[in-house]
Amino acid sequence: MGMDEENTLPESLVEKLRATDQDTSMITARVDREISETAAAQFKGRVRRRRSLPVWLATAASVLLAVFLVTNPFQDPLPTFSDHDGSGAVDIADVMALARRGDTAQADLDAFALQIVALGDSE
Repeated sequence: MGMDEENTLPESLVEKLRATDQDTSMITARVDREISETAAAQFKGRVRRRRSLPVWLATAASVLLAVFLVTNPFQDPLPTFSDHDGSGAVDIADVMALARRGDTAQADLDAFALQIVALGDSE
């Protein structure tokens, strides 16, 4: 006896099961209508309020955000790319002079050195 033969039901039982199998609706049309009418009556007297910002407030916020992004007041200014050692030229010695002073952050020194290298490449 094969696997299919073991799982096969008698045809008379299959027909009885098919006859009893029906789609059942949990909510009938009458219940659906009553729910809709009750909800409509419940919300009929309520006024719907819009919750939006006034146009002037949204505009002001946009302008302030744009100014902040352009100016970024929290960013430290880079050291000026100028002759710090008095040699008459802007070169890597100026970066070393700034480093010896000790008042310039390493990130700013790195940016200054990269600028000098970039200036040297363009000549």
